Amino acid sequence: MKKIIMISSIVFYSLSGFSAQTFQIKNDGTPVFYRPNEDAEILLTLSEGVVVRGSSRPKDGFYKILIPKKLRTVESGKFGWVLETRLVIGGSDQELRTAGFQKSPVQKSVSLRHLFELSLFGQGFMSKPSDAQTLLGAPSEFNFGFGFGGEFGYFFAEDWAFGVRILRHQFSQSYTDTSGGSQSIEFSGTNLIGWIEYLFMHTFPWRMGISLGGGASISTTGTFTVASGQSTFAGMVWILRGKFRYLFTENIGITAAIGYRLLNESAGLISNLGTANVNLSSPFVDLGMSFEF
Repeated sequence: MKKIIMISSIVFYSLSGFSAQTFQIKNDGTPVFYRPNEDAEILLTLSEGVVVRGSSRPKDGFYKILIPKKLRTVESGKFGWVLETRLVIGGSDQELRTAGFQKSPVQKSVSLRHLFELSLFGQGFMSKPSDAQTLLGAPSEFNFGFGFGGEFGYFFAEDWAFGVRILRHQFSQSYTDTSGGSQSIEFSGTNLIGWIEYLFMHTFPWRMGISLGGGASISTTGTFTVASGQSTFAGMVWILRGKFRYLFTENIGITAAIGYRLLNESAGLISNLGTANVNLSSPFVDLGMSFEF
């Protein structure tokens, strides 16, 4: 009795587990018999092109098949027999899924393998108060500014990237001087920064990392309506940021960054006002497009 149960289990699991071969029905109206005999009861008929799973060997000119789930009825049950002359061996994965034998594949997370990244972005920032404002007769207060730029990166290891960044930024402040006149201050500059980034996530569609960079403030220009003055100076700039990318496709996505820029320069403002500390250090937010290839 145990042997019979074991043999039955092997036969059942070999079929229900889809370990046997795949067939396509060759002709419309192909009958599925209850037993491997043309005089046996016909359970149902199958159309040309229907994909089924069946036994690896024929019996008396018939293959035992597993009836597609969507075609089964209470009367038909799970199994039937089809003449081998009505079957063609083979069937694609898509046809098997359509027939109900396989689930559609679940998209797995895949690690991104691009080498290069190009980003174009806009920036908003809030500059800290500095001595330059006070010296020019302006209130020492925070100022909002904006910028735009781009960067190019190279993914030299699975978790690491480095690159260069260029940014043009500016802010302006309008104020009323002690005599009641309207004045303004405007600072604008260009930063060229090299950076290195550690990527703590790089699984499609996300990239997330933290980076540190340093470089030069190539030319910062201060323009002041008071005494029609202007000053140009340069210095070092440093950034620390968290950067995030979300890819819509394999190559195109959005990028965002939150960070802090350290840019504190000492410069002569205008001849009759002397030298002052110009503090353009600021928290910033970047938002733009990312292209990977």
